[in-house]
Amino acid sequence: MKSVRARARLTALAISTVASVEAFAAPRGFIGDTGTGWDTTAAVSARASSEHTGGSRLIADAINGAGIDASGDSHNNTPGDMWLGLDPAGPDRFGVSPGGHWIEFAFDQSYALTEMWIWNYAEGQSAGYMWSAQGIKNARIEYTNVDGPCGWGSMNPSDWTEIFSGDFDVYDPGQARTPNIIADFGGSSAKYVLITTTPDTTNLNWVCEKIPSSCPNDDTGLSEVRFYGTQSLVGHTLIDAVDAIVLKFPSTEGSTYRLQKTPSPTLPSWTGTGAYVVGSGSTMQFSDLLVGAAQFYRLTVE
Repeated sequence: MKSVRARARLTALAISTVASVEAFAAPRGFIGDTGTGWDTTAAVSARASSEHTGGSRLIADAINGAGIDASGDSHNNTPGDMWLGLDPAGPDRFGVSPGGHWIEFAFDQSYALTEMWIWNYAEGQSAGYMWSAQGIKNARIEYTNVDGPCGWGSMNPSDWTEIFSGDFDVYDPGQARTPNIIADFGGSSAKYVLITTTPDTTNLNWVCEKIPSSCPNDDTGLSEVRFYGTQSLVGHTLIDAVDAIVLKFPSTEGSTYRLQKTPSPTLPSWTGTGAYVVGSGSTMQFSDLLVGAAQFYRLTVE
């Protein structure tokens, strides 16, 4: 299992420590980056078990960059710029955590994910935990490449791989609203990512621990999610078998890359594609001209 870790730039500080942090410009090149702003919706979609009503705290606010400052690092504390789920008794996501909140992200294609940045629910003022305690607490993160109905991930729990299970961090009074959870995917290939909370209403958010007088309050959400990664061929299927599949990817000088294919990802019979390589420097391109059945691909470094 990969890890969820604190921001590396908070060196020698616990992520919940109240401390000032130097100015920081978040890296571009995230999935869905159009070159302006921090909206990821060009390549990322989201749905959830529920959302707030009245035109604010909607699911889309978790991926559209709303509330993120010009540096791309800090989120405001305005509730209209975040997602908030209201009732964990909403539609269950294939039995993963019955009764718990969930939010699912779908990409326009498979990516080799490196990091998932999460800004937990950031509403509220600096004097206490009121509202920020509605941030997700106990949850799990999973991913899959297997398609399900209507453009979302598989409905079969066995198709999903857990990458984290445990507690998310909460924004403490006075803490900067920078990403306080970073999930390290380590290059895992994914087309869908799912966060599900525990069904335990005393532990799905931070309210019972931080504001016992308001316990339980099962409203739970987060502010923003951003993904980093590169295009992945693992699980990529050619819909039109007469077309060419083209992959551009960052490369390392001196390394040799090999592209293989198989008619089914459950079979061990990976074969060479006879692909050709174009490019030099930091970007390489594989092309494979196919005639025949749809294929799955994988890229290895030798």
